[in-house]
Amino acid sequence: MRTQFASVTLTVDKDAPTAIEIPKLLFELGGLHNASQETLWVIAYDSLLQVRTIVEVARGGYHSMEVPIPAVLTAVLLAGTHRFVIAHNHSTGDVTPTIIDIDLTRTIMVAANACGLYFEDHYILGPNREVLSFADKGILIPAPELAVMAKTQKKARV
Repeated sequence: MRTQFASVTLTVDKDAPTAIEIPKLLFELGGLHNASQETLWVIAYDSLLQVRTIVEVARGGYHSMEVPIPAVLTAVLLAGTHRFVIAHNHSTGDVTPTIIDIDLTRTIMVAANACGLYFEDHYILGPNREVLSFADKGILIPAPELAVMAKTQKKARV
């Protein structure tokens, strides 16, 4: 006779937000686009594109902020997943990335790669609901195998 000690059940919540809806989520939930101070959020999600967490990790002044890289990676690791994007606002309304934004993106990419995490995009949101995606602009290029996986999952959901 075999004794069962534990069982595992996988439940997928179909109403959970997906990674494809991240900019919309930030507008609706966080009000990030209307913040008068620069604020940076980490959005971590799983391989099914289900959002696991949305966490504010930095808040600065009107035109700048200090972003602790360990806080960014910790937010992803605590979510129990390995895929993430970051988003921050430009309260001035111009969503054009600054040199500081590009350097921050590069620094996070290097740190994420060292930890085996997939950093997929960096969004800048403006007060007029404008969104700039670093991946769409070619500033951030996710790992090739991840890009293929993301395209396949987007097609499957359409």
